[in-house]
Amino acid sequence: MLRFAIIFALLITRPTFAATLEESWSESAKSISETLKTKNVSAIEKFALTQEGSLALLQWKFLSLLGADGRKSLEEAQPTEAKWLFTDRTALELFLTSGNAAENRWPDAARIFCQIIAKDPAAKSALPLRIAVATALVFAEPVKALADGVAIEPIARYESFRKWNDEGVLFPSFRDLNAWQMRYVVGSWATDEELAWARANIKPELKVREKIGEGAYMVEYRDVNSKGVSVQRGREYYDGRPMTMAVMDEVGGVCGAISRFGSAMCQAFGVPAMPVGQPGHCAFIWESAPHTWSIGNNISGWAQSHCHDGISIPWGRASWFVRMMSDAQQDRTAFVDAECLRIAAELAKSDVRDDVLEIACKRSPLDFAAWQDRWTALADARPAKWRTAIKQSAEAFASEPIAFVQLSIAAAPKILGAKPTAAENEKYFGQMTDELVAMAPKCSESSLMTGALMVMLVRESERIAPNAKNAARNIIEGEKSEKLEIDAQTAQKIVKLCDQACLKFEALNETPEEKVWRSSFRRMLRGAMLQPSSRDAGVKWARETIDRLEKSKRGNDARWLADRLVENAKETGDAEMQADATKLRQSL
Repeated sequence: MLRFAIIFALLITRPTFAATLEESWSESAKSISETLKTKNVSAIEKFALTQEGSLALLQWKFLSLLGADGRKSLEEAQPTEAKWLFTDRTALELFLTSGNAAENRWPDAARIFCQIIAKDPAAKSALPLRIAVATALVFAEPVKALADGVAIEPIARYESFRKWNDEGVLFPSFRDLNAWQMRYVVGSWATDEELAWARANIKPELKVREKIGEGAYMVEYRDVNSKGVSVQRGREYYDGRPMTMAVMDEVGGVCGAISRFGSAMCQAFGVPAMPVGQPGHCAFIWESAPHTWSIGNNISGWAQSHCHDGISIPWGRASWFVRMMSDAQQDRTAFVDAECLRIAAELAKSDVRDDVLEIACKRSPLDFAAWQDRWTALADARPAKWRTAIKQSAEAFASEPIAFVQLSIAAAPKILGAKPTAAENEKYFGQMTDELVAMAPKCSESSLMTGALMVMLVRESERIAPNAKNAARNIIEGEKSEKLEIDAQTAQKIVKLCDQACLKFEALNETPEEKVWRSSFRRMLRGAMLQPSSRDAGVKWARETIDRLEKSKRGNDARWLADRLVENAKETGDAEMQADATKLRQSL
């Protein structure tokens, strides 16, 4: 331990490198490995959370991410700045804990960062440092202007936001953003000229943080322009002109134009935003208040929103990861501690990694990467240990239920074994559903709870129908199957599964139009009725539920469900079923 600390103390205090980056990498890898391999969990935790130990871990991780070629090229191109980044704790910590470099191109991110530092020494601290880190991480993968596809120059983009902040043309909230949040400002697909146009042309009543996202609707929804040209004709729709914000404002567009325009309007004032994909649609998310993300131009909600191509978000492609990272980053100290513990776990003995990562998860409960690493470390653990981890994850992700469901599904084979019985599977599924029900009152976004339930139901339905997974999924998700591949008996089991799950959510006291059971029931009843093999079971399920709701003095809910029964009966094309459904509705 002492030898290791001395080595890094020398690296930090000497005015020039005592060794090359490559030599530093070799020495640090050897020293830190020797240090951690001999330590127990308590000693590793103490080491990782000290100033000296955490710096050593960050330095090792930085050199590791660069790789041999990256270390060589960075030192050759920017020796002074590379040395500074390697030895300055604040900069290195920010660089490594503000999300991954785009496409994991860490050498490119380090190169851009060092170039910014070389040109502007003020970027070594405070707000300029955060802008520099954000720019480097985003522009590791070239960012191209939406208007014409030309790459935006990263150093110029850094300088623009520095200048705009100094001029006071950005909202004051920009100065409070951390480097991770700033990624979704400086990475705008709009050119600097377009962002200036946006500031000059925003409607005055929208020029406030909480309303700036509504600027998206300045673009008129038009699938055919004034000359009769379809938006499907690409640039021809815009008369061959670049798709600038001014041109979109003039001509109009469909969901993609509206959402990209809205994102850029937010970014022009220093507000984080990004377009997101939804089924057959483009929406956008933006930070309408500090660490509060809203969806603009929304159709499908958070659960069905995903990362747009060309944008990097943490931990996966689901847009709700942005919410989680935003919340995790609010306590920067805890998040950095968890990340240092993650690094330490990489180098610790295999038999203590899961315990080190458990500490990381407790330190920053929403750091999903820590949970992912923990699941890997738990691979050979006893079922009891897995059950403890699942319980802890339920507590950690009470407001982000899909994250919990992903972890619980991944844990299922470890808890249930290689060949669980149907009864064991059903019991586990029931326990996980109960956990979701308990989470529901704490979840601010009902579509996330519905989405989590859908994921659980799909998993269980595919187990019930291993030879008809597509049909099973379609029942759960409310889609029509192209092939009649599921038999009536199996389909009835899936409908029963849906019934049991919805019944658990039915009694929750939520806003009527956003009840989890309503949105789930709507989807699953449609899926059941659109497949002939499950249609009768679906109708029976709806009728029994309507009768129960009526007896419970919940007439509004009963009539709502009867309306869904009529809608779905119309879709089947079965005149007799439609007449029966209509008669039932009229009786309520």
